[in-house]
Amino acid sequence: MNGQVAIEQGRQPWLPSRDAEEVLVLHRYDMPLIGVIRQDGDLYLYRCIEGQTEASHLWAYSALRQDELEVLSEASPEAIDQAVDAAASDRPVVVALAHDGTGITASAIVAAPQRYESLVHAAGSVLREASSEVDEKLAHLVV
Repeated sequence: MNGQVAIEQGRQPWLPSRDAEEVLVLHRYDMPLIGVIRQDGDLYLYRCIEGQTEASHLWAYSALRQDELEVLSEASPEAIDQAVDAAASDRPVVVALAHDGTGITASAIVAAPQRYESLVHAAGSVLREASSEVDEKLAHLVV
């Protein structure tokens, strides 16, 4: 596992960059919700963590090892949630906000997701912080 997943604004969250290739879709409901992609030879687990049936949704991306991919691909439907949780635990996560028709609009890294009550809380915190930084920089530029 090398770095973090690369995110491009405007892309669909299950294929977050031009060079992302689908490896495995584990859960789908109108769109892929949990799966694995490959970017530059590295594997990443993606999952929709909030808003699956809404116009706006939150996504999480975690680096994945080959052995974890094998566990995920062999997991029964009853065991898939536990396998996903095990594969995504104790590592940094990239979170992204996406909208139907627009794709990904914002993303940020959560270096220590275990410090938050949940991954949704972590996403809210780091995305708000990133938005505040952008607002502050724009305020200095606009006179």
